[in-house]
Amino acid sequence: MKSILLLLAITTMVGCARRAEVSSRPSSMFAVQEVFRSDAWPEGNIDSLALWSGGGRHLLFATGKESDMLYVLDGETGALVRTVGGSGTKAGELDRPNGVVVAGDLLFVVERNNHRVQVFALPGVEPVAVFGENELVKPYGIDAWRESGAWRLVVTDDFDAASPGDYARRVKAFRFAGTTATYLGAFGETEGPGRLDVVETIVADAPNDRLLICDEANKSIDVYTLDGAYTGRSFGGDFIVGDPEGLGIFRPSGSDDEGWLTITDQRPDITVFHVMSRDGARYIGSFTGDPVVANTDGICLANGGFGPFRGAALYAVHDDASVAAFSFGDVVDAIRAK
Repeated sequence: MKSILLLLAITTMVGCARRAEVSSRPSSMFAVQEVFRSDAWPEGNIDSLALWSGGGRHLLFATGKESDMLYVLDGETGALVRTVGGSGTKAGELDRPNGVVVAGDLLFVVERNNHRVQVFALPGVEPVAVFGENELVKPYGIDAWRESGAWRLVVTDDFDAASPGDYARRVKAFRFAGTTATYLGAFGETEGPGRLDVVETIVADAPNDRLLICDEANKSIDVYTLDGAYTGRSFGGDFIVGDPEGLGIFRPSGSDDEGWLTITDQRPDITVFHVMSRDGARYIGSFTGDPVVANTDGICLANGGFGPFRGAALYAVHDDASVAAFSFGDVVDAIRAK
């Protein structure tokens, strides 16, 4: 409780200093009670999360950077179902898996040290393809959307930049159809606003032609188009204290334009989740976990209620070892009650 009160005081002071930049800032944060917290796997160094649903089942995938495994959890209870992977370069093996995304019945896993993306068929988690070995240097985050009968993918590549031109290759784009990937090119601003200095998380809001890219160096989210053009808009730098590590879009009733954006503010002792309008133009509120969730890397916001979740399920990594789950309906209720 003392940590939360201290954090509230700090956040209030930051808000007062920069009130001209963000309107409608609430005076305090609130806590949301967990639905569950999974067992801990500290040896895994858990990073990113993705949910698959089908046939009445909900499987949550968590990447273990140190164990080189995927942890497959029951999405309703957090119970461990199985593990997949193991260290190596062969199909089905992994080397520092980081970002992960579910696209239909496919699971795309970014392997930082294998410099590739590996594709698994769901729900059996059978390896079906790898790609990106010739284009990716130090990949981290990934997202996907449906386009012209195929999957369009974007992968952040946070290699050390030796020249300004290297920043133009911060995000790599691919098209995936069947079991074949086609490289579409790279993008990124080379200087000034919109330059991507330290990148990991990327989220596509395809119906609104937006790519939201977290820059951990600038503590901001830069807005690009789906085709890789910087829109001139960045936000978050006036209130994010730690690293912007996770993004999720809450879409009420599956709306293409309405909804809220949830941003993870990763701090060592507590994670703060900031809620904004879907376009990032308006700050709505902030919440923490009850009990406290800390040091969060990835999150997964899965729209649609099921099991114990109303509206959407929000999963968040806790302290690199376990997964905390929240019903996003509780977040909505708390914000509307303020």
